[in-house]
Amino acid sequence: MVDDQILRQLRQALRQASSAVTVHTPEEAPAVGRPEGQPVAGPDGWHLFLPQLGCELRCADTAAGAPEQLRLAAVLAEALLRHGREPQERLRRQLEGDLASDLTPADRRVLALQPLDGTPASSLREILPLQERDILVDIQPDLAALIKDVSEMRDNEAFAEYTQALRDTLLSEAGCELAVGVSGPFREAEALPEAWRQARQVLSLGRRLHPEARLFHWDRMVVERLLAELTPEQTAAYRGILFNRKTARFFNEETLRTIETFLDADLNLSDTARQLYIHRNTLVYRLDKLQQLTGLDLRKFDDAMTFRILLYLHAGSPAQAENDNRRIKK
Repeated sequence: MVDDQILRQLRQALRQASSAVTVHTPEEAPAVGRPEGQPVAGPDGWHLFLPQLGCELRCADTAAGAPEQLRLAAVLAEALLRHGREPQERLRRQLEGDLASDLTPADRRVLALQPLDGTPASSLREILPLQERDILVDIQPDLAALIKDVSEMRDNEAFAEYTQALRDTLLSEAGCELAVGVSGPFREAEALPEAWRQARQVLSLGRRLHPEARLFHWDRMVVERLLAELTPEQTAAYRGILFNRKTARFFNEETLRTIETFLDADLNLSDTARQLYIHRNTLVYRLDKLQQLTGLDLRKFDDAMTFRILLYLHAGSPAQAENDNRRIKK
């Protein structure tokens, strides 16, 4: 995989040194230089392929000492690569708890950042509006961790506004659709691995339980986190209270969409009917039918909360839910 940041640094260093060596990615020109790591003469000059960077160095055969210039450029590339990757590897180990963190005490949160449109996580470094004390760590091709200093943010609401603005900025200026899991606040360095675990957990839970949403905060997903601690057997038992053979035919896609829209609209009949483009009386009829079948009147807060929890359990285990659906339809 080509590391764009290292390539830019390498090209800049070669220009500053007035080197005759140029850098080419596979997209720019097919690789010719073989074997790996050794200068090879070609029809258009000397070539040296760098497998660790996924690119090729080239130098005209008219340049003085072309093979040696290529070898020196390869040494420079290795040094840049080592300098760029060692701090990232150290930070990854600190996030996972494999290495003690050397962060100084400060008010922080960790954000798990997941591009949803194929944007490489490594490129977020170039498009995120990072502050001086922010630390961005590449974790996987589609996942990065942002260790965010929040000392200057006055309260939780200010931080929530920041995360929304962050996502909106990436979408509007770079066309990058981003899902974000946000940890709870912490101050001491030893709390870093737990904060990273929190950010990843709410990102995973949020993507599964709230597929239309993009921001998931540890502080706001208390119910979802509690449900995630249930065993598969407990989850299946509770889910079966509502999703069973008796209700299998009723809970089709249209019905579930109606219910979810009603719950998201804070039990407001008029708003729900408007969003679904149906008559208010049609919505009342559907809710009455649900009450007759399950005994739950979603117009009452307690019943709506019960249904929301059971719906989370149903959505939280897709494979198990599919097995249950097959079983109850037999």
